[in-house]
Amino acid sequence: MTKSLRQLALELHVSPSTVSRALARDGAVSSSRAAAIRAYAEKAGYRPQPMRRGMNHTIGLVVASDDGLMPEDTYQNELLSAMATRLGAEGWHLQHEVIRRSDGLSALIRENRVDGVVLAGCPGRKICDAIRKLNFPAVVLDDRMERTGLPSVLADVRPSMTELVTHLREIGHRQIALIASAKKYPTVTARVEAFREAAGKRGATLQFTSGDVSFQQGQIATRQLFAAQRPTAVIYITDLLAIGGLIELARLGRSVPGDVATTPSSVSSSIRRSPQSI
Repeated sequence: MTKSLRQLALELHVSPSTVSRALARDGAVSSSRAAAIRAYAEKAGYRPQPMRRGMNHTIGLVVASDDGLMPEDTYQNELLSAMATRLGAEGWHLQHEVIRRSDGLSALIRENRVDGVVLAGCPGRKICDAIRKLNFPAVVLDDRMERTGLPSVLADVRPSMTELVTHLREIGHRQIALIASAKKYPTVTARVEAFREAAGKRGATLQFTSGDVSFQQGQIATRQLFAAQRPTAVIYITDLLAIGGLIELARLGRSVPGDVATTPSSVSSSIRRSPQSI
């Protein structure tokens, strides 16, 4: 059971107002005492009560990344926009936070600012375990319940990858490469498996990035790929990797789509309507 502010004050032998000011980072409490109070409250699992009774009518989008500064995929920015539009139409509000994968509870949950959260970006087990212990309403996107222990929604990305590789085969490509990010992400694993099945053992190359999902890693992976192989088509697992790939291909003097066809793996049936896009 979560402790109240009054209980914290009793255990710390201070007044409730002192605890309140310390948690609010009010300068009226000395920095050393305020830090000690906040540390004790964090260890006790204290969560402030909502500013008003009942529901806040607010959903949180919590995106996990390695640095905790920004999302690693442009898809998550599109998700933010789509959620804001949908919730607004229903009379609800959206709050957004980016956290490190190694973090525990996000501020949105810890400070009781939202009624539930949508988690994206392959959140770490620490935050998933903490949410489960609190029995806090949460849904994880693009992940498996076996890993998160929370209700999870995993999109079926295999058909789009199969369609993409099939299309590239139909327009004459026989040497196709896939540049992918870390295999620990379920959607990456599914795309890689679908690529292997659709491309077959001959004429297919896999190249994994060794760092974060960024356009710099797209450049590095593309440079390494073309140092050893000569694919006529390259599929990138994310938009950022694809941007880096385009930059590196230009540096290598290879035109797109003249010499090499490139596309992010998010492209699906639209390729048949606009084949020149790759």
